[in-house]
Amino acid sequence: MLTEVLGWPLAEAKERLEAQGWQITVRSTLAPRAEDRGEARVVRVKVTGPQQAELTVVYVPHRPCPLCEEESES
Repeated sequence: MLTEVLGWPLAEAKERLEAQGWQITVRSTLAPRAEDRGEARVVRVKVTGPQQAELTVVYVPHRPCPLCEEESES
């Protein structure tokens, strides 16, 4: 059975599924003018064959938390 990995960071999802015997391929999807930088997160999982799955990822930019900055200034 395929573990639910939607929303997981790519490295963690891939590691977990490969440990369970799944062969993983990775695809990325980008919005227009977007860059493949930041943290890759799994947004789709597709079983492509026996013990084979394709993970689609998007890249979430690393942005500082405005609230965290305010707290550190206090």
